[in-house]
Amino acid sequence: MSAMSKAQKAKAEAYVKEAEGLLSKRGWFSSSKERNAEDAAESFEKAANAYKIGGLNQEAGDSYVKAAELYRDKLSDFNNASKSLNNAGMYVCMYVCCTR
Repeated sequence: MSAMSKAQKAKAEAYVKEAEGLLSKRGWFSSSKERNAEDAAESFEKAANAYKIGGLNQEAGDSYVKAAELYRDKLSDFNNASKSLNNAGMYVCMYVCCTR
């Protein structure tokens, strides 16, 4: 793994940790839970982009799927869910095609 890939992987893992922390936060109001879910989805997308830059296609796809699930299940934002799933499919496909 190149130095750039390692750096991007570390950056992506920090975004994933941030997203998971946001999801575990407890709030009194539904608006704060919704905001945390929105911020977490954005962090998963940032992680996916970092993985993508590092050439870690499977991880990028997995992060996009997590973002899509949040958009769909927690936020009912089907437009962003669709975009994230589309991105996930592209990177999972790249992983499968490039590893054979």
